[in-house]
Amino acid sequence: AVAADDPLGSQQLGELLGGSLSERLAGMEPGGPRALVELAQMGEGQVNQISLSPDGRTVAIAGQVGVKLYDGETLTPLAQLTDAPARAIGWLPDGRLALPFNSGGRSGVELYNLATDQIEAQLTANLPSTPIQIETADDGRQLATLFNNGDLHIWDIGRGGLINQLNYGSDQARFIAWSPQDERLAVALSNRATLIINPANGEIIHTLEGSQFNLTDAVWSPDAAYLAGVTSSGRLVVWRTADARFMLEARSASAIGWTPDGRYLVGGDYEGHLNFWAVSEEGEFTESVTDSWQAHESAVEEMRWLADPPRLLSRSAEGWLRLHDAASGAILAERPGFSQATYHAVGEMGWSPDGRYLAASSWDSIVRVWDVETTTISATLHGHTSYINHIVWSPNGDWLATGALDRAGPLRLWPWQTDESIPIRYEWDEPVASLAFAPTGDWLAVGVREGALVLQPVPPWPDNTGTLSSEYHTADVTGVAWSPDGRYLLSASKDGQMAVWEMPDGGRVHSWQIEDNNFGVYVAWSPTEPVVATAVSFGSIQLWNSDDWSLIQTVEQTGASGVDQIAFSGDGRWLGVVGGRSKVTIFDAATGEVAYESHEHRATVRGISWSPTAPNRLATGGDDGIIRLWLLPEGEPGR
Repeated sequence: AVAADDPLGSQQLGELLGGSLSERLAGMEPGGPRALVELAQMGEGQVNQISLSPDGRTVAIAGQVGVKLYDGETLTPLAQLTDAPARAIGWLPDGRLALPFNSGGRSGVELYNLATDQIEAQLTANLPSTPIQIETADDGRQLATLFNNGDLHIWDIGRGGLINQLNYGSDQARFIAWSPQDERLAVALSNRATLIINPANGEIIHTLEGSQFNLTDAVWSPDAAYLAGVTSSGRLVVWRTADARFMLEARSASAIGWTPDGRYLVGGDYEGHLNFWAVSEEGEFTESVTDSWQAHESAVEEMRWLADPPRLLSRSAEGWLRLHDAASGAILAERPGFSQATYHAVGEMGWSPDGRYLAASSWDSIVRVWDVETTTISATLHGHTSYINHIVWSPNGDWLATGALDRAGPLRLWPWQTDESIPIRYEWDEPVASLAFAPTGDWLAVGVREGALVLQPVPPWPDNTGTLSSEYHTADVTGVAWSPDGRYLLSASKDGQMAVWEMPDGGRVHSWQIEDNNFGVYVAWSPTEPVVATAVSFGSIQLWNSDDWSLIQTVEQTGASGVDQIAFSGDGRWLGVVGGRSKVTIFDAATGEVAYESHEHRATVRGISWSPTAPNRLATGGDDGIIRLWLLPEGEPGR
């Protein structure tokens, strides 16, 4: 196998197992289902700061793994800009990004243009210290950089020159915040005072006093009439900026923010709640007794409000990022547990035919192949440049096929025991939406975005095959499944169209429509019975008779939960369903009843794979960065 070069925590895993997995399985008591072990825990390290682009479409994160970008609507990864740990980051109003650097006794800020992928300017301070905060004035003309030695530098962004350099000595500057209405700057000092200054000349306009503790965070109201802060003792404080009047000191708070309209001051607390204070025209702050959101399960450490559309981005002490609807607090998207581990969330998984290896993708675009018996990484496969959403192993174990969101070579074939892939290119170059090997292993069915369905020969021919049908489906082909004998291929589309194709001529022999398909239809063909399972993203699961394609029954899930994948066990006895908010559901395929249900994962579960050699063994992985190995009882459910 390829030598492992991925420093994940296999030693601790071996200690947890106390021997080989086979021995652990043999010693398991009946009951269950039991989570045997967390085979991997991956994540993205501690987050120090989050920042939103001016248009709200991109989230930048500075933290243990450097500076990374995420989609502002889905929080899916976009790019890694730097690898060095970073404590600060900032956006300019023109969309450029201010990145910290510290190298060779020089430190400062680099202005990075995302469109050109170029560093356009460097604001350099000949200091051995590190930037801990980067803040840009709303008019985009000035930038303030606070260093960990207390130095405060004010830059002219247009000319790239240093306007002013301030240092308050033993009363060291700890936090800064620009006024959104003018060029005033709030500077929180280590002597419990907060200054409002003219940064161009350092003139102190007001000294804000009244708190018995230092500020760790500060935010101006949208109209700049108030400055709110969080103290090191966890209290929320507010001053009126026109006359430095101390307006409010409130109970426990760990983070603060203002709604874009300025009507509410919002405080996050140590239990994960968001509490709202209404601000009257007379400047009175009244805490709402009805408005309180449960945003996280641990302390809220940071929040960023967006006006168009109204949303809130929040970060918790456990490193969770969540995007909320600003009206209801409902979670629109989330990224789990950055600070809980060191790598990335788990996407798709595939078990080798001999049951020895488990291949798993992660958000870092790498496929890791685990030796399940020794619990070590046997191979790391690099080649994709975006999220890998499908992994399948050929029936003879000679090939891995991976599909990703890459637009340049989204499909790759990996000859096993090598780390070199064969990128497969089609005329569409659209992301792969589904994959399935034929039982013979010589064909790979590929569902492509925009409705294309492809039969790919394996090994690949010099000129890759064309579409089986490029006209029937009109949207992403989100599901493909072969009959156990390889005679038929089932395809399902985001438009709800289902089609059955007879092989090898590719003639369509049956089709029907599934309604309420939302974001796609997922399919699985039982390996032992004439039964096909279909599931829509947010809805019920249906079982179909594959002899005449009549509906056998509709299986309702318990509780509101989405679906990301469905799969039959190797003996056809179980149907596993994963997705939603951390849920893994195992149905009895014969009766459609729920046999087992688990919420042991801490976030959406993306992947499920059954062992081909032990039908009661399965693996699941999800956004919490954990791969879990499960053992179902071999007897009847519940015994």
